[in-house]
Amino acid sequence: MQGTISHINPQSNLIAVLTDEREYSIFELVNGDEIETGDEVSWNGDAPMGSEIVTNHTQSALIEVYFCDHHLQASQLRSQLF
Repeated sequence: MQGTISHINPQSNLIAVLTDEREYSIFELVNGDEIETGDEVSWNGDAPMGSEIVTNHTQSALIEVYFCDHHLQASQLRSQLF
């Protein structure tokens, strides 16, 4: 799956990704890696849960994350991210 970083909550390290399917996935940064809104990312599988490695194509980096949710609509995003 691939998408674009759309929202970052710096207090909780939660990141929302708008996928190519126009749905959102949410993950938590595990190691405090640098990531920015607009970064293009990808991961293996459709909806992995728990610890995974995500490729940040914009910054040419691998980041360790913890997936919390997938296939969210924009109306669900705020309650999940903040």
